[in-house]
Amino acid sequence: PREEHHRNPIRELYIKSALLELFAILLENAQALQTSQPADQLQIIRLAIEFITLRYSKKTLTLGDIADAVHLSEDYFGLLFRQHVGTTPMRYLRTVRIEQSKLLLTQTQLTIGEIAARVGFEDPLHFSRVFHQHVGRPPRLYRSKRALGHK
Repeated sequence: PREEHHRNPIRELYIKSALLELFAILLENAQALQTSQPADQLQIIRLAIEFITLRYSKKTLTLGDIADAVHLSEDYFGLLFRQHVGTTPMRYLRTVRIEQSKLLLTQTQLTIGEIAARVGFEDPLHFSRVFHQHVGRPPRLYRSKRALGHK
């Protein structure tokens, strides 16, 4: 049976909670690697990650939007984020979107196009290509393997 098209707030809270837990782990790792960095830099990174977590589904989310949210220039923010997280803000955003899509693929019956739209991709074909590059298999195959209990 197809999932209703309206959003389930409890499921969304569960998914956001899981993503925040993942980000907390990433931040702990970043802190361990960058223990000599000032606390205010880590706070900026925390705020940026929270901003991304809450807005990853916005199709037009840009580096400028994220940098503006933490009151830094795009160049400085990009450098700071990469130093602490180990990747660029936009690659991180793409990872968040892919991780969210993996949850939706395994926990819902939404179509690939619906999932692409929910995680911030305008084009389902582009989403499928990015997903395949990131995960190593297309979304449909990922869904079918997970449905059969394969990891």
